Amino acid sequence: MQAVFQIDRWVFDNFHIRVSLLQRVSLYWKITSSFPDRYLSGKELAGDWEVCLASLPTTRWLELLEPSLVDERSEITSDVLSVERARFVTEVRSQIERALAVLAVEAQQEADMYWASHNLAREDASEDEQGRIGTRVRIVGKVSLSAEWYRNRFVSAAPNEKKLVFSTYIKKGKNLKYSMTNFKNEPQWARELIEQVESRYVMFRKRAAAISKVRRALCEYEKLLNRTHSDEV
Repeated sequence: MQAVFQIDRWVFDNFHIRVSLLQRVSLYWKITSSFPDRYLSGKELAGDWEVCLASLPTTRWLELLEPSLVDERSEITSDVLSVERARFVTEVRSQIERALAVLAVEAQQEADMYWASHNLAREDASEDEQGRIGTRVRIVGKVSLSAEWYRNRFVSAAPNEKKLVFSTYIKKGKNLKYSMTNFKNEPQWARELIEQVESRYVMFRKRAAAISKVRRALCEYEKLLNRTHSDEV
């Protein structure tokens, strides 16, 4: 508690929003933790209080809707609201990117399962029963998920040398699911495995499409914020 009493009295005399002492101390340390080598006075922190105010919990913002709290609401400046709006956009965008990355890893686990089963089956398969289909998962342009299939061709460069592998991407088309006609010439074990994995890929693509909708909605919201700000200016 000794650190509490080291806080410049100016902070408490000028911080009019009704928050508890514990909240004030917490906000103070949120700022001063960036400057561990020296003590910051309240006046030095004056410009940062509005940033801290935007960190009020949701319950406090809801409390400020009480009709009688006119004075408290008047202390919420346009800068505070601007910080809160910007924080929302930044945090949601970060969560969108995180959700896409997590989804991609989940899809990659499915691809890992495919390759493990594929390689195991190839060990016991005859030359005619060798699977030629590969798969990969990637994030395209940092904004979309691609779970795709490709066909391998093995070409001998020279006698007694290792064959070269050439891969051709298989087009999915506009639908979320690959047509199984793309794999009709594959051995039965490979078709069954591909169909199993592809059914899971479809769900991943649907979830990725939903994430894209959230991203587009956020972009539209940000445009509205910018338009509102320009109108105010």
